[in-house]
Amino acid sequence: MLNKKSLKIIKGGKENTIKQSFEGAVATRTRLMGVIALKIHWVREDKLNYFQWFLFDSEEHGIYDYEDMLTNNVIKSAEITQRFMGHLGGEIVNINEEEAMYLIQYYGYQNLIHKKDLPSFYSYSFTLKKEVQLSSEKLDILNKKIYEEISSYIELIHYFIMRKVGNDIDGAEYLLSKDTINYDYKPTEGAAVLLKNEIRILESDGINSTYICKSVVDRNEDYKIIHSKILINEEELSIVNAEVIEIITVSPEEVAYEIKNTEYIKTYELQQHSEKLIASLEHLNKNALQYNFKQGKMYVEFRKNNQHVKRKTFYIGGDILAIYFLNHFNQFIVCYYDEGDYAIIEKSLMTIPVRKILKELRGIKLKGSIIYEYAEAKETDFCQYINRVIKDID
Repeated sequence: MLNKKSLKIIKGGKENTIKQSFEGAVATRTRLMGVIALKIHWVREDKLNYFQWFLFDSEEHGIYDYEDMLTNNVIKSAEITQRFMGHLGGEIVNINEEEAMYLIQYYGYQNLIHKKDLPSFYSYSFTLKKEVQLSSEKLDILNKKIYEEISSYIELIHYFIMRKVGNDIDGAEYLLSKDTINYDYKPTEGAAVLLKNEIRILESDGINSTYICKSVVDRNEDYKIIHSKILINEEELSIVNAEVIEIITVSPEEVAYEIKNTEYIKTYELQQHSEKLIASLEHLNKNALQYNFKQGKMYVEFRKNNQHVKRKTFYIGGDILAIYFLNHFNQFIVCYYDEGDYAIIEKSLMTIPVRKILKELRGIKLKGSIIYEYAEAKETDFCQYINRVIKDID
């Protein structure tokens, strides 16, 4: 499947030549989000456990990231599994050796097509040499494992436009109806990022329905608003046809206005030293991404699923459950984007041993990217910062 002479290598190393047997593999069921994580477990002839992790990107890339480990340390391997799989929001599915090798070779071939370097090539070159030919029946079985189940027209349309905007041909074709003909829908020239997508119905005959979509996309900071007409089969939940109605070039300022989302923000005062809270947060949110700013420390907690794709308006970043920020003024800030999420967040906070040291100062609802703008701003008290923001709005 791969022409080895054409592959680029970005890391040195020796090819893995030690014999090993396949013990098992798992993958994330996130194909329609454009990314899949794969973990393979081998047992070597010397009885050591060998783990491999892959991150596959379906949007003009291929194998995007890779790591491996020779270890019997279960905790350490679990940490790497979490790093690769924990933020993707999909269920974990078991796949067999043939399916795992097929995925590696399929995405490795995408690296070749799109002229992307293969990370740590030597470490998994043996997987690219295995002969793998999946029959159409076996490929259907694999696809049912890695593609998300579609339960509504909203998911169908969001995923379809996401795949087309990302120039993911195979991903988009998976959603097409068997009755699709004369299909020529190309909203972007090359892979772009879907920032926002709105759906409204135009007409329906009970079986087929036509929807109008307004999509905000970003291709290397070239921003467009794309209006599309999408015809779907409501019974099959499949795409019958799609066409671009209009493409408008817009400024970064217009895009910022379009993708503004409501932020619900609660501010607390710490009545004791912040180190205890940091330890509690890191224990509570092992899956959270951590960032350091001049203002303080940020924790981004993701949803455990991709239910945000079921909403009529899709926003990039909709997979974020909450953002926690601890500044240098003994203030703890909680930011979330859906009013109904606070019950989940509060339930988690109640389990923190130091919850009693948090005294709520205020709650506020604003449109914008308040928490990120504050993180990047000059070091200041958050309550004072918010007062200035509100004054500027008024």
